[in-house]
This record gives sequence, C-alpha cells and structure tokens, in this order.
Amino acid sequence: MRYLLFLVGLMIGYLATAQTSIDQRFQRTIEKADSLRRAEQFEAARDILLALREAPDFSQASCLALGNWYHKLGVVQYYRYANEAALAYWRDSALVTRQACAETPPADIANSYYAVALAYRDLYRTSEEREAILQSVQILEQLEAPDPLDIAYKYQQVGQLFNRTGDVSRSLFYLEAAQRFYDQAEKDASPRQLADLYNEFGLVYTARGRYNVAIDYLQKAATIHEAANELAALAVRLQNISKAHFFAGRYAEAEQTIRRAFAINEQRGALRMLVINYQSLGNIVKRRGQLAEAMAHFQAALQIAKTQNWPREQAAMFENIGDVQILEGQIDAALDSYQEAIISLVPGFTERDPAQNPEVEQSVPLKLADLLRVLRLKGEAYFARYQSHQAPQDLRMAYETFRVMDDYLVGQRQGFQVSGSKFLQLDKSKENYERAIQVALAWYEAEGKAEALEQAYNFAAKNKAIVLLEDLQDLKAKIQGVPPEVLAEENALREQYSHLERQLARTTQDSLRRSLSGELFSCRRSYEDLIARMEQNYPDYYALKYALPQTSDLQSVLDQLPADRAVIEYFVGEDQIYTFILHQGELQYHVVDRPGDLAERCERLYAASQGTQPKAIERELMSDLLLKKVLETIGENVTRLTFIPDGPLLKLSFDFLPHPTQPQRFLIEDYAVSLAYSQQLLFAPEGNSSSDLVDFGGFGLEYDDFTLEGLPDYFPIEPPQDIAIRSIGKLIYSDDEVQEIAEMLGGSQWINNEALKSTFLSEANRFRILHFAMHSLLDPEQPLNSCLVFSRPTSDADFLLYASELYNLQLPAELVVLSACNTGTGQIAEGEGIRSLARAFAYAGAPSLVASLWSAPDYSTKNILLHFYQALQEGHPKDVALQMAKQAYLHEAAPSYQTPQYWAHLQVIGDTGGVALNQKGMPYWQWGLVGLLLLGLILLWRRKG
Repeated sequence: MRYLLFLVGLMIGYLATAQTSIDQRFQRTIEKADSLRRAEQFEAARDILLALREAPDFSQASCLALGNWYHKLGVVQYYRYANEAALAYWRDSALVTRQACAETPPADIANSYYAVALAYRDLYRTSEEREAILQSVQILEQLEAPDPLDIAYKYQQVGQLFNRTGDVSRSLFYLEAAQRFYDQAEKDASPRQLADLYNEFGLVYTARGRYNVAIDYLQKAATIHEAANELAALAVRLQNISKAHFFAGRYAEAEQTIRRAFAINEQRGALRMLVINYQSLGNIVKRRGQLAEAMAHFQAALQIAKTQNWPREQAAMFENIGDVQILEGQIDAALDSYQEAIISLVPGFTERDPAQNPEVEQSVPLKLADLLRVLRLKGEAYFARYQSHQAPQDLRMAYETFRVMDDYLVGQRQGFQVSGSKFLQLDKSKENYERAIQVALAWYEAEGKAEALEQAYNFAAKNKAIVLLEDLQDLKAKIQGVPPEVLAEENALREQYSHLERQLARTTQDSLRRSLSGELFSCRRSYEDLIARMEQNYPDYYALKYALPQTSDLQSVLDQLPADRAVIEYFVGEDQIYTFILHQGELQYHVVDRPGDLAERCERLYAASQGTQPKAIERELMSDLLLKKVLETIGENVTRLTFIPDGPLLKLSFDFLPHPTQPQRFLIEDYAVSLAYSQQLLFAPEGNSSSDLVDFGGFGLEYDDFTLEGLPDYFPIEPPQDIAIRSIGKLIYSDDEVQEIAEMLGGSQWINNEALKSTFLSEANRFRILHFAMHSLLDPEQPLNSCLVFSRPTSDADFLLYASELYNLQLPAELVVLSACNTGTGQIAEGEGIRSLARAFAYAGAPSLVASLWSAPDYSTKNILLHFYQALQEGHPKDVALQMAKQAYLHEAAPSYQTPQYWAHLQVIGDTGGVALNQKGMPYWQWGLVGLLLLGLILLWRRKG
C-alpha cells in the first residue's frame, strides 16, 4: 500500500512538473511572439504560436496557458487586420476558455471582453462593441483592488465609441469619468494615456462645433507626442487639428497642419492615415475651387483604399469624388459615385443603379453618419438633375432618397439615451429636412399630386418636439410592457440622478464636486444598466419603444379642424421660411425668403415686449413676413389661429403682432391665438378626462421672508428688479387669484403656508385643472433644473419642484395653468422647440397648458386669468377664453398698462378644446335665462289678472 501511494505521489509530482514545463514553454513562446509583433513581423509571430499546436503535449497545457495562447493569437491576427479571425480567437476561444477556468484572474476575463470589443469595432458592429466593452468595465469595477488607470482607459474607450455613433453627450459623460479616474489614481497616468484622452476630448468638442476648445485639447495631445518623438500618434493628432481648423473655416491653418501630418505618414508608409490625409487635402483645395487637384487627391486615396480593401475609406473617397463631379456639372457621374459610396457602406447591398436604395430595416451600415450624408447628397444630385432636365422621375427619386435618409435618422436618434445627443442630431439634420421639403414641394408644383404636398408637410412637421414625442412613446411603452416594480426602480434612479445633478450645479468646492461627479456617474451607469435589462427582458417594451413614430394622418387632422380654426406651421430654413396652413379641409403653403437678421428681429421683439411698447416698424415687418399671406389664404370665416413656430419664431408672442391690413389693431383683437409644440401632440391628446376628477386644485403664495431668504441657497438668482413682477419678490395678488378662482369653480386651494410641495405631490392626481400662482425660477443652461417655488416650512424642507421631477409624474389634469414667470420659455433646441417647465408638464400628461413667455406682472396676470376662467365656465374653448380675457383686460386697463408686457405673455399651449367642468352652480348666462323666464311668467300672470 505504501509503495502504491509512493508511486501515485511520484506520478502527481511528475505531471505537475510536466505541466509547469509545458506552461513555461507556452509563456516563452508568447513572449517571443510579442517581441516579433512589436517588430511588426506579424506572420512570424502567428507561425510560432500556431507551431505549439503541433507539439505532442499540447493538450496537457493548463487552461490558464491555453487562454493566454488563444488571446495572443487573436492579438497577432488583429495586427494583421484579420479582424474576423481575431474575433474568433478572442470571443470563441480565449474568452470561453478563460471563463471556464477557475484559475483565470478576473482582470484577464475583462481584457478578453475588451479585445472582443476591439474586433467588433473594426468590423463596424457597434452595438456588440458597446456590450463587450461595458462588460469589461463592469468586471474591472468589481475587482477587490481595481486599477483606476485601467478603468479610466476603458471609460475613455466607451467615450470614443459613443462619439463615433454620434451620441456625443454620453461620450463626454464617459470621458469626464475617465478624467476623474486619472486624477484620482495613486500613480500618475502616462503622458501617452493623457494624450489619448485629450485627443478624445478634442474629437467630441469638434463634433459639438466648439472648435477652439477642440483645438486646445488636440494641441496638448500633439505636444506630448512630439516631445516623446511618437511620430505615428503625432500624425493622427495633426490630422484631427486640421479637421477642426477646416470646420472653423480656417483653411490656411488646416492645410499647413495636414501637410505636416502627410509628410510623417508618407515617410512611415502609413497607408490608412495617408488615405485620410489625401481626403483632407482634397477638401481644402476643393474649397478654393481647385477641382482638378482635389480630384487627384481623392483618386489617389481611392486607389489605396481599393488595394487594401477598406470599405469605409472607399466610401469616403467615392463621396468626395461625387462632390467634385457635382461642381463640374457631371451629375450622372456623381450619382454613380454616390451609389458606389452607399454600396461600400452597407454590407450586402450591391445595387449599382442609383435608383435603388438599401432597405432600412434590413441593413446596418458601417457608419451611419457617413451613410446619412451620402443619401442627402444623392437626393440633392437627383434634384439638381431635375432642375436641369425637368424629368419628373428625378423628382420622385430625390424624394425617395430623402425618405430613406429620414428613416435612418429616426433609427439613429432612437438609439440615443441622452436628450442632448438627440438635440444635437436635430440641429445637424435641419439642412437635410429643408432639402427634403424643397424636393417634395417641387414635385407637387410639377405634378400637382396631393401626396407630394402632404410629404412636404410631413418633413416639416414630423420633427417638431420629436424628443418629447419619443419620450412619451418610451413612457407609454414602459407602462404597457414593464412591471410596476421595475418602473418604480427606474423612477427612483431618475430622481436620484436629478437630485445629484442639482447638488452638483450648486456646489463650488472642488473636492465635493469630484465626489458628487463620481456619485452622479455611478447613478447614471446604474440607470443605463437597468434600461438595458428592461429592453432585454421585456420584448413588448422594446418593440413599442423603437417603433417608428408616425405623423397623424393628414386627412384626419383636417377633419378635426372646425370651420373657424386654422393651424399655421412654420419651418425656418437657412434661406427660406416655409409656412403650411391647415384649414377648411385643405393643406396650403407658401414660401418667403428668410431675412438675414430674422433671429435678431425676434430677439428685439422679445426684449421689447417685456418692457415698453415694441417699435411699430418691427412689429409691422414681422406681421408682413409671417401673417400677411396666411390671413389672405384663410379668408374671413376663420377666427381661431394655432401657431406651431420654429427656430427664432419660438420667442414670439403672435397675438401682439399687428393685423397686416390694420396696423393699429393687435392680432388678438380679431383672432383667438394659441401655440402648439407639434401637430402630433396637438391632434393626438391622451384623453385625460374623467368624471371622478375635482374641477380645480390651486396653489398660490404671497410669500413670506423665510421662503424668499432661502432661495439663494438652493438656486442662483439675480436681485429682483421689480417686486410687482412674479420674479423673486413678494406676490401681492397670487393668493387672492387662487382664492377667487376656487370660489368661482369650486375645488381645493392651498395658499401661502399651506402651499407645500409635499401637498402638491400627494394631491395632484385629483384635479381636472391644476393652477400655480407662484414664483418660477428659470435655468436657461440646464432646463431640467428650472422649478416652481412652493412654501418653505422649515430650513431643511424640500420646497422647489424641479422640471426633472415632473418627468417622474403622471398627471390626469386636462389643463395646467402656470401663472408664474417664464414657464413657457427656456432653452431653444433646434427642431425640438423650447425646453421649459410647460414642456415638463406636457411630458407628465397635460395635453393643454397656459404658460408665460416672459416675466408675469402680478396684477394684470391675476385679472386676465379670472376673466379666462369665467369664459371657460361659460363653455368657451381655451383659446377663445384667453382671447376674451385679454380683450376684457385691454378694455379695462389704463393706457400705460396696455403694452404687451402686461398681457401678451400668457399663451394657451396644446389642446384648445373646452373643459367639461362639474358646474358648481349655473353659469351667469343660465341664471339670466331663468330670470327672463320668471319675468315673462310674472308679466303673463299680471296680464291674465
């Protein structure tokens, strides 16, 4: 027995020694392959690694050694640009082996995920890249002693990924997190690591259009590489600096910088970078009109890209060649070039006929931003050919190409989780939609088809308030497809995130800001993880969330319009203003040239309307521009106008503009005026009406010193200019306003010390009408931090209701009246509209609002709203009720109080229908009828007597 145990021990020792020897041989081979790889001898590195497989004892290697061997084979294939092979080794072999091996350190598994992400990146499989890299980060964060530098680098890579997909807000979010980890690391980040981070910041700020900030970051990166004589990296940074100069219009600086990068890359034989340099040089000389030289640069780059089989680089060169051909008048050749670019960008798409486009639902382009740009150029080329040859099929092809571009744009935007990225995309795509409108209108003029005019209107209408619409679509999808307990978890995370954001905005101490930034980042990561789980675990939610939003059917919209009402929707383009008019069952349009100073005119009118009477000439010019043709079109039967403004027009109160033919009269004297965020929201309200609701719930505060003195600690505010304005002084009439309306309608009221935020949160779901007569505070830079100011009962009480909190509420109210300053104004987001407190209430479910476009004078606001509710009680629509209220105010007020400052700020936004009130008693007119009837009976009785 002892002998047997001795033999077993010897065998175990031998096997352990043998395995150690095999593992050591694996390690030596891996180190030698690494040395060959660094010397760029990639074939030799691959061959010596593969030779290990032929060894008779290969199968006796440990799982740890095998995992490392598979991983290194993937590395070598990656450097050979054999990305499919690299992915197979990393994902299917190294990662699987390491995950199954108990001896593998978690950091090695994280590195395998990161390697898989790199392979996906070069294969343009963006969503899979994102999942792999975030999995890598998650493992690193859970290590017992995580390496801050490693985590920082991975966050930097996530930031780079989001920037490449156009999600620049999330990109900046992760890059700032990387910067914090570098700053907090016990050992300093290497100069190369910092240079890489500076480069990523530079690329993000270039994408955001902040070119000077971008160049500062990129120059810091270039300086580090130059000092270390890292020429390859220096050439990349110089390329990026040149790009920022180019977009800023500094072509001489752009050319000087790119020629320096070109010289470095040419000396090194760096073909991929030379292709990019050729492209930049071609674009610079093209701007100077040197088309032959530009074409030579693009052709040289294309030849390299074809030889190396680089599809994205080929696409870029075909696109640029097409641009030159357009400038040379070779439209047919340009269409062929753009089609070749599309073929290069969309795997599996092989149609060389420019009349063919890829199917959106069946194709995933290598880079969506590039495809969107090429589709726009192709649509413009078809339009240019139509203008030259007047062939109707060219118009239809131009339209069809823009339609496909639009579908891709919607898909891209829906993939963004951060509103900031959506707003930036809308801003950048405005030009695309202007071209689409031009094409559709030309099609309509050429063939007279109603379909073409409707499509032109859809291009103008569908992206108004689109982020709000998509947010509402997301909310609806959650309610229908996600369990309540998961929704509660999501709401809690959103509220925590908003709270941390507000704390950060109020904090100036550096150490506390760093701590809050870290908490904010962790909270945001938790929220993103939760959303990803919801999309994976609840397919109904995913399907509803990403369904393409549809515009309301135009005919159904026209059918809903009464004969006395017209909807006027503006699209403010770069050179023209497009006006679409819906009334009396018809869609009509007209186009006027956009004045070069339109934005300045609107700003002047907005500023003047808050003080003295705006200059008559300014008002008359704007009336002629925006209203003259509209009123000629609608005729005399229309008395109600709903405006859907765009761009600079969002700052206007239309009802104080003069009638174009009667300059002495305000528009409000002849028309009931209302505003809407979008056609979809206007004609597809959720239908909150319920007979179980109480008519009125009002909150009004005159304010005590304790509440007002606490404001600076919670919100940065300027000293009050006039306490009569609902800014930050005491409000003499606001509590009376709520009391008198409550007496008129019945319902509930909370005034002064009773008007608590906690009361609103607990009672808000009971009312058909919610009314707030109080201060609001506007944060134009961070709209979600704008808020309503309730009473402050104690020093540590929560008394500010932030816009961000409203996004967590679901209110059944049919009407919300915001009798406070600036509730209908805020940050203008191109294509989206104004990000205001009113918009936040719209998200919370209110289909109709009354809000203020500027500071609300206390007495006149009360006076107008009392008349408004009286008219509502009599059964008038909301827009008519507000018109009657303003007319009554103008009739009663002294001349010095008739300037627009005192009355034009209040606007009905959204649904204009009447409110079905549970009458407290009979309205005055009904009492009048009863009195007349009684009088008649008395007279009749006397006559008979």
